[in-house]
Amino acid sequence: MLNNAARVIAKAVGVLGICAIAVGVVMRIAWINDTALKLPAVETHEMHENVSFDGAFLSLASENTSGYSVNVTNAEKMSYNEYIERYGLDKSKTFEGLDSLSLICLEIEVGNIGNSDGGIFLFECNLVPERKNTYYIADTWLWAESEPAITDGSMRYIKIAPDSTYTIHVPYKTNIRDEEEQTEYKRVIEDSEFNLYLSNMPIRKFLRFRDEEAGRNAAAIESLFYKCFYICPSYIAGSLPFAKNLPPAGRKSSVSVRDLLNATSI
Repeated sequence: MLNNAARVIAKAVGVLGICAIAVGVVMRIAWINDTALKLPAVETHEMHENVSFDGAFLSLASENTSGYSVNVTNAEKMSYNEYIERYGLDKSKTFEGLDSLSLICLEIEVGNIGNSDGGIFLFECNLVPERKNTYYIADTWLWAESEPAITDGSMRYIKIAPDSTYTIHVPYKTNIRDEEEQTEYKRVIEDSEFNLYLSNMPIRKFLRFRDEEAGRNAAAIESLFYKCFYICPSYIAGSLPFAKNLPPAGRKSSVSVRDLLNATSI
């Protein structure tokens, strides 16, 4: 009797031990899930799209971006001198030799609906090429040359009046600063497709675009493709002896290759 009772007790202890371990494992998994770093959701936007921040921020929630939005309406490669000539308040601030396409100039319409306290760290938003092995930074010192109210190019924060919009032209350059040789304005930017990262938390928002020239080239290629593969075959077919046997563009034909060969035989 005692042996049987001992066995029952031993089994009960074993079962309780297994249950305790299982509960411990479940609690550990739950704790890991609760405390694990959660990756933010990602939103992808395009040029000419109005992107609302909705409280999303780069570093701190205290940035207070609610009500703010941005719309990139143009992206264009240009040189330092071209930027000064086009947007600079003092057109005489050009320099010999700074004519390389070393900048990506973004035309950005900033909007603010009802926010009288916050703003956006727009000049902390990095521009990353599609190859993702480098990044470009906002040249706030050069941008200050285009803004009458700005005297200090070290600013990183932009704030506009509530219920208003304001268009700015922000030059992005290679992430180097060489005041003597001005290397950053001599290095040509070869990239043509970019991502502008606007916020990190709680939603990571970025805007994808091409520079103006690349966009024009892509549109030209698309147009050429359409003409070569859609318009030209239809035009040529219409002038051939067997044109009456061909279906209208976009419809499948029941005419066989043998029929076409017979129709064109002399």
